[in-house]
Amino acid sequence: MLRKKGKIRGIVSCVVILVMLMSMFASAISVSAAGVKHKIVNITASVPGNKPELKLESLIDGDVNTNWSTKEIGEYIQFDLEGEQTVDYVSITWASSDDRKYTFTLQGSTDGEEFDDIVTLTSNGVNSVPEVYSFSPINVVSIRLVGNGNTVNTFTNLTEIEIGNSGGTGAPTTPTTPTTPSGSATPAPTAAPVAPRQAVWIVPSDVVGKPYEQAVTLLTALNIMMPNSDGTFKPDATVTRAEFTSAVVIAYGMAEEAATKVATKYSDVTADHPASGAINIATGKGFIDGNGDGTFKPDDPILYEQAATMLVKMLGYDVYAQQLGGYPAGYVMLAAEKGIARKSGAVQGMPVTRGTCAQLIYNALHTDIMIQVGYGSSTTYRITPGKTLMTERMEIYKDNGVLSATEDTMLTRADSTLRKNEIEISGSVYKIKNPNLRSFLGYDVIFYYEEDPITEEKTIVFMEPDKSKNTVLTIKADDITKVVGKKIYYREDGSKDGVVKEATIIPTPCIIKNGKAYPEYTDLPTELWIAAGELILLDRDNDDEYDIVFINKYDIYVVDTLSGNTFKVFDMYSNKSLALDPDATDYKFTIKKDGKDIKFADIKKWDVLSVSQTTQVDDDRLIDVIVTSKSVKGKVTEISGDEVFIDGVKYELSGYYKKVTDPTNTDPTKSTVLYSSKADKIEVDASGVFYFDTTGKIAAFDKQFSTGENYGYLISTGIEEGVSGKVLFEILTIDSGIKVFEANNKIEVFRANGDPIEDTFTYEGEMFLAKDAVELTELDSNTAPGQITTKRQLIKYAVNGEGKLNLIKIAVNFQTIYEKLLTDTSAENRVKMIEKLDKAERDEIFRISFPSKARRYKNAHMGFLEANNNTGDNAFFVDANTIHLRIPNQNAYNTYRGDIKTLYKSQKAKFGNGKNVTLVAYDATKGLYTPIVIEQYAPGNKADIDTATSLLIVEKITDTMKDDQFSKKLYYYEKGDLKSKDIDYNSELYQDIVDGGTVFKKGDVIQIGTNASGEIDAVNHIRKATDPFVPARSGNGDDNGQRIVGTIRVVEGGVLLVETDTAVTNPETYPPPGARTFELFAAKIDAAAAVTVYDVKDEEVKKGSGSNLEVGDYIIIRLNKSKVVEFIKFVNFE
Repeated sequence: MLRKKGKIRGIVSCVVILVMLMSMFASAISVSAAGVKHKIVNITASVPGNKPELKLESLIDGDVNTNWSTKEIGEYIQFDLEGEQTVDYVSITWASSDDRKYTFTLQGSTDGEEFDDIVTLTSNGVNSVPEVYSFSPINVVSIRLVGNGNTVNTFTNLTEIEIGNSGGTGAPTTPTTPTTPSGSATPAPTAAPVAPRQAVWIVPSDVVGKPYEQAVTLLTALNIMMPNSDGTFKPDATVTRAEFTSAVVIAYGMAEEAATKVATKYSDVTADHPASGAINIATGKGFIDGNGDGTFKPDDPILYEQAATMLVKMLGYDVYAQQLGGYPAGYVMLAAEKGIARKSGAVQGMPVTRGTCAQLIYNALHTDIMIQVGYGSSTTYRITPGKTLMTERMEIYKDNGVLSATEDTMLTRADSTLRKNEIEISGSVYKIKNPNLRSFLGYDVIFYYEEDPITEEKTIVFMEPDKSKNTVLTIKADDITKVVGKKIYYREDGSKDGVVKEATIIPTPCIIKNGKAYPEYTDLPTELWIAAGELILLDRDNDDEYDIVFINKYDIYVVDTLSGNTFKVFDMYSNKSLALDPDATDYKFTIKKDGKDIKFADIKKWDVLSVSQTTQVDDDRLIDVIVTSKSVKGKVTEISGDEVFIDGVKYELSGYYKKVTDPTNTDPTKSTVLYSSKADKIEVDASGVFYFDTTGKIAAFDKQFSTGENYGYLISTGIEEGVSGKVLFEILTIDSGIKVFEANNKIEVFRANGDPIEDTFTYEGEMFLAKDAVELTELDSNTAPGQITTKRQLIKYAVNGEGKLNLIKIAVNFQTIYEKLLTDTSAENRVKMIEKLDKAERDEIFRISFPSKARRYKNAHMGFLEANNNTGDNAFFVDANTIHLRIPNQNAYNTYRGDIKTLYKSQKAKFGNGKNVTLVAYDATKGLYTPIVIEQYAPGNKADIDTATSLLIVEKITDTMKDDQFSKKLYYYEKGDLKSKDIDYNSELYQDIVDGGTVFKKGDVIQIGTNASGEIDAVNHIRKATDPFVPARSGNGDDNGQRIVGTIRVVEGGVLLVETDTAVTNPETYPPPGARTFELFAAKIDAAAAVTVYDVKDEEVKKGSGSNLEVGDYIIIRLNKSKVVEFIKFVNFE
């Protein structure tokens, strides 16, 4: 959002600073007599120029004979500046402007993406010289010119452009030939534009936590040194002699004078040098001199001893340095003695970096200056404690105290006697330029202020908490576990399993909720801890008890709609609304985004608002809104508790979204945030846009319906019984399995007309009522009566914003074209086929490329050949992104006894080398890559299991991703060792698990079958954890892999006797009525037999041995060649 440039207030001599000097420590700019002409670093346009030879660079080449034009209305040219700049004029030289007037709009942006209109104008149509368009100052990174034609035609045609800041002197006018006044050899020096001292300071990102962080922050706040346009300071960059001299002169309080360009005595510093004024002042003051050869070498790095000499001389200690040996040793020694070099890391003989420079000047600003008070024979010098460059030259004073009141509240009462933009520190009132300083309420602070000599009004220019006196603990609302008395218990690391710690509050704390003091609270308001927000505890005396409790309680609003008339925001998941009327008299509010003030109009749908507001219903009610627009688009790949993995990246659910998606959360007496049916549930494989709150947690989810075209396999259609009469389409989707879509009232159906090989072929859409669309020949049933009501086929479909089906594309058979492309010996004919495929792709014709046929996958060809072809000449290609639909063939409808829908599967392509499958390929490119194939298969029995495999005890089954495909992993114990394997997501077992047919529970005893890749594709349950402990026998007749379940009656000398029950026919009603028939089974025990012990009650698995086996044990054994090779012993069961 564009920000208006504020007016300069306060003492001009203390506030101004030369923009040219600022530029030496940040981005370079060019300066004209009229103001600052900003450097344009990049130019782009929304459309190409009207002619190929037209270049956008010609608009800034200084040549009015070159131009750029477009005949399109509403298209733009974008000019990117070198970082964020203040702009108040644009100068344009129009082509052929003497016979036409151009209409255009100027737009600005602070991020290069979202643009706001600045002004709409019309050129004067008089001459072909630059026309200057002025407007109120704004801060932008980019300017757009949107052309709207001219009075003759639709063209926008210009030759040159200039973007700049007049610096308050007025925008430049049409240039004239400069003249020199009579009697003057040269024009008088012209002052360059100046800028105010910053009201807001930001710590550059690359100095946070560094020893010079405090120094850099203060110097940037005072405009002595400036950060770069990208927010960094580049502390390791070398400082030149000119740059250091400029900073020293500004620190000496002469920024305004240094802004004047003047001639110097140095041959290499001309009057137009950006630092000429500063170098001239420093030379005149005796702070620095040249190199003895008439040069200054302004671009050479400044060495530490040179920097120390300048600072020592500026502080008045030159005479002492001379007594200590002069340059360089005396100055370096004195700089160390007076603390100028403290924490700087400066080394004699080495260049000074920006970080070191900042620390040296910071130390010098706080060093007592020495002043000569006697002259002649009685020359004397005086050092007065507290008199520094800061106080005597910059007229800025340092102090400290407790921030006890703001315009909104006081520590001891809810209301305040202060006026707007006032704060109270230890009984004294100060003006502030930065409203964020109010957040230091209650803190011991160190601050710097300037004082108006006439009004004696004190204005703070910089403030920071006193780190020696303030101990701060911040606790997120979700991390608070309980509040007991004056103790707060919280999870230290914020995780669900984090260590719980406690914080102790003093008996009578000061409690401030959402910026207002609440003296009526005698106990901690425990009901507040369940809300979104955070708790900030402040210990001001380092006694490990917190004196002030700041409660920042947020109400979350996910923006649905906004009313520009009533200035209300309406919440997505409830009926609540938030009023933010700028003309309201019963409350005050702020709206911030990324730390900057924005307007109501800048709030957008799906923005997440964290709203803190005081509960007092009076004229002082405060509302602070933090707007978050951060979002990420993707698919949920894994969920673990509150952790959600989106495309593999971990995020966390907010407490707010957990509540709005919890269908049991409907009691308004227990929560102010209730379940909403509008909130989309977040689950594995769900795709959409995820929106975050200020803490970076997921606060909203838009499970988007794609309005683009999607592949899908049409299974059936029907009309819902009853009054609704809805037309329904059952489709196997690519990402979400089988879904039933309600049809829109009208559906557009694309069908072929004619043979694709002929020039008369067309592929066009036609609108049908939904109920009529299903009767089309292409969609009508051609299968066995009663089996299905629709021709099963691959389609392309689209849905509208409500998720209703509104478009269907029916595939056209392009087989002949692809065959000719592959086999025709005529190069001319092949070129024609390529042209037809190119046109089909451009026209988005949905086409069958290779019809149903047995094909064989070959790794060497990365694709499929016909089953009897080994050359690859007839191949089409697939890759890991190819969609692979497995569809049951017609025989399945006649023979499969389960739910036929479980056989429809969508996955990424996965084929074994040499495997024969029956495939249809669609939408192949002219390079024969196909994005989707259909395999028709005949489902049979589940894969066979070798009964000689080990007995396994199930631990758990989890969701996972494999080959970019939703899958599952089984964890189990094998002979006491915990292991895991992936479930083959192509297997019928996997589908059966997904559909709930096969369920694994901890403690199940199973055997598994695997495919060639070692993935599980079949399972046999030997005993389920829920089964009663009933003896049984299973396995084949030759005892190879036979499994016996029973009770040990004898175990001795390597021989085992097990009692089984052969009368059990229904284990669920065991024991059955009537007599029981027992069988004793005898077998030898293999010397290497494995024993596993399973504790049923504690669900623990341990390795055992033969010594663990006793008479009466309940066991499962596995035999191999009539010997027992494996035992599972069960203990602690009822």
